[in-house]
Amino acid sequence: MVTGWPVAIFPIVFGVLYLDMALQKALWKNYGWLEGWLRQEIAHPTFGWYTAFLRDVVFPHFEVFGMLTFAT
Repeated sequence: MVTGWPVAIFPIVFGVLYLDMALQKALWKNYGWLEGWLRQEIAHPTFGWYTAFLRDVVFPHFEVFGMLTFAT
């Protein structure tokens, strides 16, 4: 018979992981790994239109997209 503690632990662990990922994109850390990820996506594109979008739209307005990523 399984008690309810595994069900109680899951949302706590999920919340801690969620906060960890959010804080890795924090404003005071210059958005953490986000800029490096964007540069890697531009250097090794999957689709040409996606590279153009990242290079011409997202990267020039990185602060806005970084804030949106952190807030989301």
